[in-house]
Amino acid sequence: MLLICIASVLVCSAAEFSLVVPESSVSAQLGSSVVLPCSLSPPLNSKTFEVQWYKNEDSKKTVMLHKAENVQEIRRDARYKDRVSLIGELEKGNISLELNNFTAADEGEYVCHAQSISWYEKASVNLVVKALGSPVVVSSADAGILTSHVLGVNVTCTSGGWSPKPTLTWRDSAGRELPNTHTHYRTDSEGLVSVSSWLLVSPSQSDWISCTVGLNHQEVRESRIVPLRGFWKAFILTLVVSLIIIIIIFTILLILFKKAKAAVNSHESLQSESVPLNTTENTKRVSLTLDPSTAAKCLKVSRDGKSVSYKTLNSKSDCKFPDVVSKEKFGSGQHYWEVMIWDKTSRAQPKSSWCVGVTQKPHSETQKPHSEKVLRALCYEEGSGLYANTHDFSKISTECNMYTLGLHLDCERRKLTFYNADKPFKHDLYTFNTIPQGTYYAFLSPGVKDDHPIRILNQD
Repeated sequence: MLLICIASVLVCSAAEFSLVVPESSVSAQLGSSVVLPCSLSPPLNSKTFEVQWYKNEDSKKTVMLHKAENVQEIRRDARYKDRVSLIGELEKGNISLELNNFTAADEGEYVCHAQSISWYEKASVNLVVKALGSPVVVSSADAGILTSHVLGVNVTCTSGGWSPKPTLTWRDSAGRELPNTHTHYRTDSEGLVSVSSWLLVSPSQSDWISCTVGLNHQEVRESRIVPLRGFWKAFILTLVVSLIIIIIIFTILLILFKKAKAAVNSHESLQSESVPLNTTENTKRVSLTLDPSTAAKCLKVSRDGKSVSYKTLNSKSDCKFPDVVSKEKFGSGQHYWEVMIWDKTSRAQPKSSWCVGVTQKPHSETQKPHSEKVLRALCYEEGSGLYANTHDFSKISTECNMYTLGLHLDCERRKLTFYNADKPFKHDLYTFNTIPQGTYYAFLSPGVKDDHPIRILNQD
């Protein structure tokens, strides 16, 4: 009986064990496989033990349950199906858990629970996401004067997709850490952290500035930037050169203006073609209004009837110059109006195409909008330049982009003249001579290559 008692005590003593787990957190990269270590001490054969892993935040949902020498599916969390397994060596007391395809949602504290017939123990393992973020982007911008007339540069550093929260450090070319008081962190829906920081420095402070973002000294990303050394010298030099060029241009324009004025005062023969309004008393300045009923379907006419634009950009069009015509018509006398091709006060780029002129009557869907018997117009296309809609599409050279186009219709002499109205004395671009007799309407097309409008200007 004494021997039986001694054997029983020895068996019970042998059944006692403890669990060995890491003291620090276990980390893993997103999408990788990770092992949560857990083993028995002493290393008893745990094949017949009940081994359970569960997430501490919800112990009712089992991550892994090994019982009766088999993996059980009862109460198992569906999120871990086909993603977890015991790594083996149960006979040596190793009950570590392997988790595949690691996601940000898997982060947290996991409990390892082992139970024999007469004893049980549990221990916790903390699992954290380790994500190396995106490359560091460093940029700079002029910050004006800092203090004591010292010119400054605003340097910005950004990086995203980190886990856990990274540290950001600024350093100069000598390796000195710079004070960092403007750093902000933001966490997205997946738990990943983005960081941004900005710093005011002087271009003379350092040869370069570095920004380092990382989890530790081994897992870091770094980028450098050279402050805008000599920027203001280059700026002042550019400013001086620009002023010289402006003065030269102004002087040339002043000389041309004086020559043109002298030509007017001496009543030279080109008076009517160069300045039709100043030398022709019978010319009438007209303020036109567009007729929306004549506009192509792809065009948008403004409420005041003064401007038109192409409204279906990037769509296919059967006509490269869909048009609209004016409500006013002209059959006699001389008439002058102006069309704004490009609004120089806006941020819009110059137009890529347009067409302006006159037509004998508003065209319908059955008429050809560019019939030589009907239309007299000046057209522009990016790449082709400015041309008249003649049989040979006569090209017209221009010095620069025009803002305003002037049109002078002389019904009596049967002439239509186009002018660059931006010039101090309107420059004759092209003249249609001996146009067919009849009633004419103003013709406008904004083209189909952009949605910038062209506008009829009011004439005082």
